[in-house]
Amino acid sequence: MTDGQVPTPGLAVRGAAVASAVIVVIAALATATGLSFTSPSITRTDAADMESSWAKRRSRSMEALAQSRLAMDETRVQADASVVVASEIKEGAETAVRTAEAELRAVTTALADVQRENSARLRSTADVSRLEQDLVAARRRLIAAQRDRVVASYTLDHEMVGYLSVAGHMGDFGPP
Repeated sequence: MTDGQVPTPGLAVRGAAVASAVIVVIAALATATGLSFTSPSITRTDAADMESSWAKRRSRSMEALAQSRLAMDETRVQADASVVVASEIKEGAETAVRTAEAELRAVTTALADVQRENSARLRSTADVSRLEQDLVAARRRLIAAQRDRVVASYTLDHEMVGYLSVAGHMGDFGPP
């Protein structure tokens, strides 16, 4: 331990000793060159205040980092939820398409049967007309379900891109 230091831990005491040594060197250079130099008085209290100020700045920085990590975690959770929701919507749309296709096959088969029965004079033209309307409605539902499936697919793709973007930035704010 050098002169002027007390046996307490911390940067304040060492910082004051270093600052005092620098001032002594500057004063010696000033005297040797004929310049006047008035040394500032840095006390241990000043050094402790500097260390305290540094600690406060570090604490604020750590708090800002923690808030950034929390915000990134929240964004990641939202991105995960969006992907899950979009995936469920797409799965529902695919189920709707399969259902509409099955309905279309059933109505087509029923129409064919009713048309045969109509030709044998067992069914009326009104029965055939009703089934033709049902066939048109089934085709309309199938087209709507296919459209919903395409939209759900693009929505899922869009959400996945957002998810991957968030995941790509996790290197910046990832766990310590």
